[in-house]
Amino acid sequence: MTKHTRTFLFGARLVVASAAGTIAIASGALLFGLPRLLPRFGLDGLVTAYREIIGLCCLVSTTTLLVTYVLPWTARVTMRHLKGSSNIRKGKKRLQALTRSEKNILNQYISRQTRVLVLDSRSGATAALQKAGVISRTGASEDPWTGQTFTIAPWVWNYVRVNRSVLHHTGNSLTQLSDWRADRRA
Repeated sequence: MTKHTRTFLFGARLVVASAAGTIAIASGALLFGLPRLLPRFGLDGLVTAYREIIGLCCLVSTTTLLVTYVLPWTARVTMRHLKGSSNIRKGKKRLQALTRSEKNILNQYISRQTRVLVLDSRSGATAALQKAGVISRTGASEDPWTGQTFTIAPWVWNYVRVNRSVLHHTGNSLTQLSDWRADRRA
């Protein structure tokens, strides 16, 4: 679909929605408005004779408005929620497979009771946590002497504070060797 086609379809949707809105308001006012105003405008006989048709117009135009605006908005909100919960589910799995150096970084957040730390952005553990969405950069520039400020994700903060066992070190020397290799690669 080209840009011009999308623009045309968007414009057509706005025209249909505005027409449907006008029809919905007008037919709703005729059906549900104050009955004493209808004779003043000479519409009492018209509304009485064509009540079913006016009601159908009101129903169709209101449905068109719902389909045009409410359903796409609901779909966007639902998809955003599903995508976010999927990312959190994947992130929790990632927290179960942390390396020793990644656990040390997260332990610093918990032990200092802070959500912002200055970390070395060249570290493999920092890069891995950032790629997994566990931490994120807070600023665009980096100070060569102190490092870059990173913020822990809110869901990680809550999860790690409740599940402290995620951050406990195992004494397995193979795990330590794989941590060292992972840090050397990154």
